[in-house]
Amino acid sequence: MGQIEARATVDLSFELGGRIVALNVEEGDRVEEGQVIARLDTELLDADVMRLEASRAAAKAQLAFADARLSRAEELQKQGFASAERFDEALAMRDELVNRIAETDAALHAVQINKAKSSLHAPFSGRIGAQSVEANETITAGQPIMSIIETTAPEFRVGLPLDVAVETLKSAHISIAGREIPATLRQLRPDID
Repeated sequence: MGQIEARATVDLSFELGGRIVALNVEEGDRVEEGQVIARLDTELLDADVMRLEASRAAAKAQLAFADARLSRAEELQKQGFASAERFDEALAMRDELVNRIAETDAALHAVQINKAKSSLHAPFSGRIGAQSVEANETITAGQPIMSIIETTAPEFRVGLPLDVAVETLKSAHISIAGREIPATLRQLRPDID
């Protein structure tokens, strides 16, 4: 006598907090791996993208001016009309702007990651279990919103006497409702009663 159980049951949550704008599934629904099952509001993230893109464009414009200034300072220094300090200042200004653009790009990348994490995907195919939130509810990071139960490859758990030879279990069959089903031994645990 044993029991059939799901290979995995997982509580799903967002890595970020926010307001849920879409719950695309309900308890008992079948889902496929990768399917979007819920989404968070991304308006603030979209505004961050716009702000960072504007900041990047401004830094790019300043960089074009700094490159021209650096070229002029280099030429004037070669001709003896400018000091090394003026060239060094122009070089430092250009390098600062290059680094500011890199910093803005990194911030944009972080916002894009957070936008991607604002969609919750099914980690595997299965059925939706208990759902603990509703659309338009504000949640915290890590708060479970629903569970998913893998149904594609159920497992059969059974307790056996310790003297059963492992070799005899390599080609086992289980009987469910009068049907013989081939089974593959996945693991042995000595703690099952």
